[in-house]
Amino acid sequence: MILSIAWVVFITYALLGVFIISGLFRIPRTKAVSEPLPTVSLLISCRNEEKDIDDCLRSLAQLTYPKDKLQIILVDDYSTDATPAKLKAFADQYDHAAFYSGEEFPETHLEAKGRGIARAASKASGDWLFITDADAVVPPHWIEHMLYGTHDDSGLIVGTTETINKTFLATLEKIAGIYTIPVGWGLAGWGIPINGLGPNMAIRRKFYEQYGGLEAANFRIAEDHALFNMIKKNGHDIHHQMDENIQIKLKPVKTYAQIISQQRRWIKGGFEGSILERVLIASLLFFAMTFSLFFLYVVIAFPTYGLIFGSIKFVTDSIAYGVLSAKTRSKGLLWLIPLTFIYTIVSFIWLPLSFLFKRDIAWMGDGYEVTYK
Repeated sequence: MILSIAWVVFITYALLGVFIISGLFRIPRTKAVSEPLPTVSLLISCRNEEKDIDDCLRSLAQLTYPKDKLQIILVDDYSTDATPAKLKAFADQYDHAAFYSGEEFPETHLEAKGRGIARAASKASGDWLFITDADAVVPPHWIEHMLYGTHDDSGLIVGTTETINKTFLATLEKIAGIYTIPVGWGLAGWGIPINGLGPNMAIRRKFYEQYGGLEAANFRIAEDHALFNMIKKNGHDIHHQMDENIQIKLKPVKTYAQIISQQRRWIKGGFEGSILERVLIASLLFFAMTFSLFFLYVVIAFPTYGLIFGSIKFVTDSIAYGVLSAKTRSKGLLWLIPLTFIYTIVSFIWLPLSFLFKRDIAWMGDGYEVTYK
């Protein structure tokens, strides 16, 4: 009986994999948009980022989008290190950049990155608000490729990210990202968008302001998902882009505790959406946990079938990662599959169960954190 159920679960996994992989193929490669170009305001909120901000600022200086169409807004969120000085130096060097300190703004209920992004948005004048992180390295043609395929009712653009994995800890963080991106983009390819991605997204400013901005959004944890929900519930188009020209590289977090915090925050943030989205995310999590539990049981009780089921997962995942690698020109993804295989089985079990023992979510930064009850 249990083995029969296991067969159903693993066949379902394979069919879901086919659906996601075919969705990835439906997302076209981007091209650089041409005139007339919209104006763009690029928003970055920073706090205690002196170790990472230099690479980010260098990449911003190399953006090829016309400077007369681009406004870079850097907001310091109460840093206690040299971050403000570095941001101000960059703004003083480039006419299309501006620096603001957190002390210049009135306090609101917003916290962490959401607070800084809202403050930056209040100073923006561009048609589009592009958002990335202070530890991100953006590609030179990022903006003109992200805008590919947009039209008057386009409200949100979401691009992919990749963790720079030079250490084992960074590799684990990269694995978490490369597993979620095929699912999100594969579903988006079939017209079922389920997520934003904070380090690489853009929202049309007139819609952002029309719906009250982040100050009016009903969220606490995930400002990116709040922006996603803002656009989706009002019926505007959402574009998930996939191309090497829009893929942002991220610095890895510093500790394994931060990886755990990050993944729990992703899950909790996903439940700040509509009832339908909550049901969809809960269903995916429940299926992933059920799949993992059945796999461990079958491996122990029926090793031969465990090999068969493991092969199904390995082949399905390999094809998905292969498509992702080809579209984004990411190197080394296929070599990570064996480690990904183990990591996802473990994380799909303990991540959902962790909320039974600890419901608090911590947003961890360098030397500080914000805890959400």
